[in-house]
Amino acid sequence: MARPRKVAKARSSAGLSSSTGKQVSEPKKKGRGPTKGLKVQKKREKSADRKLDVLIPPSTMVAVGPGRKDFITDLSVIVHQNAPHNVYKWKQVPQTVKDTIVLNTLNNWRLQDTDLIRKAILKEANHLYRNWRNRLHDHYLMFEAKEEALKHIPDDVSESDWQFLVDYFGSREFEKVSSRNKANREKQRINHSCGPKSFLAVSYDARDPETGEEPDMQKLWQLTHRKANGEWVSEASKEINDKVDEKINEELQQLEVLGDGTKTVGTEVINAAFWSVVGERSGQVRVCGVGRRPSNSTKDQHLQAQLEVHQREAEEARKECDEVRAKLTEVESQLEEEQRKQEEMQAGLLDRQNQMQESINSQIQAAIETALSKFQPLTTESLMGSLSQRRRIEELELQLHEAEDLIIDLRTELKEVNEKFDMVKRLLS
Repeated sequence: MARPRKVAKARSSAGLSSSTGKQVSEPKKKGRGPTKGLKVQKKREKSADRKLDVLIPPSTMVAVGPGRKDFITDLSVIVHQNAPHNVYKWKQVPQTVKDTIVLNTLNNWRLQDTDLIRKAILKEANHLYRNWRNRLHDHYLMFEAKEEALKHIPDDVSESDWQFLVDYFGSREFEKVSSRNKANREKQRINHSCGPKSFLAVSYDARDPETGEEPDMQKLWQLTHRKANGEWVSEASKEINDKVDEKINEELQQLEVLGDGTKTVGTEVINAAFWSVVGERSGQVRVCGVGRRPSNSTKDQHLQAQLEVHQREAEEARKECDEVRAKLTEVESQLEEEQRKQEEMQAGLLDRQNQMQESINSQIQAAIETALSKFQPLTTESLMGSLSQRRRIEELELQLHEAEDLIIDLRTELKEVNEKFDMVKRLLS
């Protein structure tokens, strides 16, 4: 015998047939439909690199700041486009699909590709996937019978996936878990007023405009548990705030009174009073929103982020060193080749100098020998001889002077060659 199905309040649209008196489901009104992220896409198209800005602090692992809403919308679209329905939970989504979600997100947003950023993306993707699955479950609960639910397939789900989900939602195991979760939610006395916005995002937006410091925990509690008109969302929220005030007053009584008679209390004292009232649970602070963790965990996140930065800088420095070494090796090879060419040029110049020196010496020697061959020793009788002999002597003297001038010119040329050779050697050294 089939177990009775649970019907959600959303099923109030169902009516009774006038002919049979049986309850039937009225056609569902056309809603907004699945988010397509067209506005975010248009913003990205206007960007030079087709990317947008968002801030994910390593200490919080949650998107904050002006780009937070667009980031959540874009990531929701990416999850809808890639995450399968034919699995029971997010943990069973294939790793290849999760990698694709991360890669597409990094391609759309100016984020560093680090382990912490990847974990933050997948953490938010998990949250969006569960919300999506919850909305599909609400749609399933709008119908009395499984057969009726199968006829009303959501717009963003295929027929085969909807068949899988209907079978899953109707299983004993799922109904058991769903009942337990519902009972736990009913036990929760404290609601907040910030909607889908995370407490960390609220804290970031409430920073001091001058110092950039985020509000203390009591101030954050007031921001997230009061309505726009200042009223508390519940008496339990107000009760916690009052208890924190009592704790702070106890601390104030122990603080030193200043000279002007006033007492001061720091953020650490306020936060300590808040934690003592609220308490901690499983490493995550109770009722303080997703991602809000005790100080030790925050320090670990900071250290991990710094470690990743240092590792990335070390890797970049190593690559730069390898590039410098390669360039240095190339320069050394070029210098060796240039040195070889200089040595060859220097050797050629030296040979040329030696050849010129030998040529000049040969010309000088030949000129001297020519002059001496034409010169004949003269006796007293011959000098007192004919005029023709005197003229011969004058001619020989003239030839000797010419030979001396030639020697001077050759030596001057040799000196100039030596000076040029010395200058080339200095330029090459």
